[in-house]
Amino acid sequence: MTFFNKAKSLPLIYLLGISNLLFISCKDKVEETTPDLPVIESTTPSQVVMMQAFYWDVPAGGTWWDNLNSKLDSWQSAGITTIWLPPISKGQSGELSMGYDPYDYFDFGQYNQYGTVETRFGSETELTSLLTNAKAKGLKLIADIILNHNSGGFSEYNPYKGENTWTAFSPASGKFNRTYEDFHPNALHTADAGYFGGFADLCHEVQNVQDWLWNREDGVGKYYKNTLGFS
Repeated sequence: MTFFNKAKSLPLIYLLGISNLLFISCKDKVEETTPDLPVIESTTPSQVVMMQAFYWDVPAGGTWWDNLNSKLDSWQSAGITTIWLPPISKGQSGELSMGYDPYDYFDFGQYNQYGTVETRFGSETELTSLLTNAKAKGLKLIADIILNHNSGGFSEYNPYKGENTWTAFSPASGKFNRTYEDFHPNALHTADAGYFGGFADLCHEVQNVQDWLWNREDGVGKYYKNTLGFS
């Protein structure tokens, strides 16, 4: 006789009792394995919480710095501790540049280069206001700096290639002038390990490049950190 045939002959009250025991048994097992959830007492983070304050492509038109400035209070209240900004300097694409085609590392929207004074994100004044307000609220700032390659140089004859290359840089800021000697190939490196998008790749072994990227007090690294206030 099968279980189902046997079940037909059992009293209803007996079957209900068995099903109740099975339910209680399953319920006990679930309760035993359910973890205790922690009680959240505060929204204040104990660790770094970073906001990436840009995407590809943020709206052009020079309004982005003001847009971010208006969000600082809400980000601080939400527990954000650090803000990662897009590249802040002028690129070859001018008012459309997202900053990844760097030309003048010290033009933050104050020089008329490549058809515009402002960068895609705004003016130097608007950037300074954003940085000042963020620091006043205790928010740390991370700079996105493109150190691998440059774009926008003028054509010059390059003896290492036997042809003209776009490696003559005389930015309006007057800082970090470059020639073919600062890029691959040069007297130090005859070959380049990588080549990105047709851009001229900086040679980090060249003294002029080292000085302007991190050695000099008014170079990119120290100026961005000590003067602009990036972390």
